[in-house]
Amino acid sequence: FFVPFGDWLVHNQLDAVVASALRIRGAEVLIVLCDGLMPKCYKLVRSEDPVGDCRRCSEQGKEFFDAFQLPFVQLRDFLDPSALDECRKQTQHLSAEELLAFTHNGVELGRRLAPSVCSYFRITQESLAEPHVLPFHREFLAYSLLAYRGLSGVFDQFDPTHLFVFCGWGFMHSAAYLLARQRKIKVVTHERGYFDGSFMLVADEPCTDVNAWMKLIAAWEDIPLTREECERVRDYFHNREVGKDTNFMSFFNFRAEHEKLRDQLKIPVDAKIFSVFTSTEYELLYTWDEFHIVSTQMDVIDKLIEIFRNRKEYLVIRHHPNIT
Repeated sequence: FFVPFGDWLVHNQLDAVVASALRIRGAEVLIVLCDGLMPKCYKLVRSEDPVGDCRRCSEQGKEFFDAFQLPFVQLRDFLDPSALDECRKQTQHLSAEELLAFTHNGVELGRRLAPSVCSYFRITQESLAEPHVLPFHREFLAYSLLAYRGLSGVFDQFDPTHLFVFCGWGFMHSAAYLLARQRKIKVVTHERGYFDGSFMLVADEPCTDVNAWMKLIAAWEDIPLTREECERVRDYFHNREVGKDTNFMSFFNFRAEHEKLRDQLKIPVDAKIFSVFTSTEYELLYTWDEFHIVSTQMDVIDKLIEIFRNRKEYLVIRHHPNIT
C-alpha cells in the first residue's frame, strides 16, 4: 500500500480497511509512507505553513495506520541522503517539451506527471512552458524520480505480489503504478466513487482509464436492471440534479430556481436544450491515448456553437468552476 499523503484520510481509510481485511485473511501487508521528503509537495500548494503542515501530514499518517496496528515503512529509508539532489540534476535544465516526454528506465514519468502540474497551477498543457511553471514542473519530475527510486528499493526488499495505490496518476502515485506494471506486479487503483460513501476500485489500470469504463459497460450491457435498481438510478439522477449524492465537495452553496432559469437565459418554455458540462482543460491529458485527436475542449465548444448556430434547439454550456 503506497500512501504518501498522511492526512488524506478520505482515501487512507480505504487503504486501512482493505489492508486490515487482507491481513485477517492471512496476507502480509505493508504501508509505505512519506515523511517529508519533498519540500514543494503537491499537498502544500496552498499552505501558509508548509514546514509545519508537512510535519503534521507525516505524523498523522503514522498515527492513523498505527491505530490499525498496520506495519509501515518510510520511503526515506530506501533512499540515499543525496537522492533528491541527484534527481534534481536530471531535471533542472529540461524544457517543457523534454519534461513532458521524459522517460526513465522505459517508463513515461513525464506524461504521467503533466496533469498534476496543470492541476497545481490550474493551467492547460499549452502553459507548461510559462516561466513561473517550469521550476515547479522540474521539481515535481524530480519527486517522481525520487519515488520511483525509493519504491524500487521497497519492491526489491519485500517482493510484493500486489500494489494498492490511489488513482495511478500524480507525481508520486504514477511512479508507483508505472513501476509495479513494469515489474508485472498486480495493481489495484482507487478513487472516491460517484455517490456518497462509495469508492471505485480498478484492476491493473488507472481509475481514469477509458478502458476500465469500457470493460464495465461490456460486462453489464446485456444484463437488465431490476425494478429496484431502476428506481435507484432514477433517485441518483434526481439527487445529482439538486446537487446531492456527489461524494465530493460542492463548488457553490447556492441553488438556482429552475422555473426562473429559462427566463434568465431567455429560452422559450417549449424549446429543447442541449447542455454541455466541461471538465478542467488539463483532464484531457488523462485520456490522451484514447482522445488525442481532440486538441482542446474549447475547440469542441467552437464546433458545437457552429453546429447549433442555425438550429432551433438551444446550446447551454456550463464551464467547470476551475476554468471560470
